[in-house]
Amino acid sequence: MENRIMERKSPVAMPTAPEQVTRRGDWTVALRYGGEGAGPWLVDLSHGAKWDFQSAALETLTPWGMAIPEKPGQCRFAGGMLCSRLNRTQAIAWHIAGAPPPAPGGEAVTDVSDATMLLALVAVDPTGILEKVTALDFQRPQRPWPFVLQGPVAHVPCRVVHLGPGADGTNALLINCARGYARDMAHALLAAGDEFGLRPAGEQAWNGWVAAMEQSAAA
Repeated sequence: MENRIMERKSPVAMPTAPEQVTRRGDWTVALRYGGEGAGPWLVDLSHGAKWDFQSAALETLTPWGMAIPEKPGQCRFAGGMLCSRLNRTQAIAWHIAGAPPPAPGGEAVTDVSDATMLLALVAVDPTGILEKVTALDFQRPQRPWPFVLQGPVAHVPCRVVHLGPGADGTNALLINCARGYARDMAHALLAAGDEFGLRPAGEQAWNGWVAAMEQSAAA
């Protein structure tokens, strides 16, 4: 019998092929695209692990030593993991940077890595792009960063996290939805951002943005 190497493919299809890729586990990850420039960027992070937590006692769960935020809409980012509280009984966690974490155990957690997609939108004013495809309000000043909103983006039910400003003044939003909408979602966002010069970027650009944000926050 022929030995086959398992390959997991991102559901996102960018309009151009990446210039540099790497194999990570069973995934092929885009590291760099031609002409990325200084942004704005759309980055495919679908290869990162993603989990749903459902429990009537979410406050007792501490995956990776991270306490789940107390109130719906609140997020916590540390060690490359982003944890967001959705409602009284549900939270989500995404691996968005750094070394992959161990899978959390317990009956309250479900691995949804292959069921969903995740895109990062990095721009000085990402709301100028998103307001073309959603009525969600990301400019309410009473919300501290990061925060999560739930609602339709391009008519698709989504979870969107506003990470806040990076070291260079650009902002990052993470957009998550079911895997089946990935191609259309990427197309809709790139079309909405065309006048702003939105283009695909690889994981190297994203990791650089996150590292600079963390360094600036620690200073």
